[in-house]
Amino acid sequence: MKTKAKSKFEDMIELSKSRKEMYYFLTVAFTYQTLKEISRMVKDKSILASLPSEGEGFKLLRNYVERASKQKVESTQDELEIEHTGLFVLPNKKFRPYESAYITVDDGLKLMGGPITKEVEKVYKGMGVEFTSALDETADYIGIEFEFLHLLCAKEEEAWSKGEGEDAFKILLLEREFLQGHVARWVFDFCDDLYKKAKLDFFKAIAIITKEYVDLEKSEINEIIAKAEKAG
Repeated sequence: MKTKAKSKFEDMIELSKSRKEMYYFLTVAFTYQTLKEISRMVKDKSILASLPSEGEGFKLLRNYVERASKQKVESTQDELEIEHTGLFVLPNKKFRPYESAYITVDDGLKLMGGPITKEVEKVYKGMGVEFTSALDETADYIGIEFEFLHLLCAKEEEAWSKGEGEDAFKILLLEREFLQGHVARWVFDFCDDLYKKAKLDFFKAIAIITKEYVDLEKSEINEIIAKAEKAG
């Protein structure tokens, strides 16, 4: 039965797997605790293998990798951690990597840790997910929102692999809901700001790659759902 199920849903398994892996890349790229892992991937250039080899974002990342791969992993980690801290940790009211810093609530205010953060927390609790990184951040931190989509895609892939098409389809609908209702509402503006403020080509590249991928997901998610409906 499992073999037949895998054959029937093979395309959906591969699609959910590739989306899972891309969301994992975005998760670690924005998470301080995983910059050591990123630095090792820069050193052996494996960071380039997981991305489409086209576009301005890839070109910038490749430029950074070509330079940074010649230095020690510790040196790359240090410079990434310093820039990450300067960009995302030090106080900056106009530029924060949180949904609540970009989306206004009913009274027109942007409240860090307020209604939007609580709304995102409720979504996570509803799915019963557990996060492995950025544990000291609030729920609407960009790295955590991407990790949530990574975990949903992983659950979707698992469901397709088990032949549980109905469950996989429901998870896919949740992915669309979170993508459209949260991530795609603010990440484009954030990435524009990140590109302007970043000094290292690494973070400039991540800004472009993130923006392009979220835009791709936003434009294709309905098509993916239609494909899943036919498969199921």
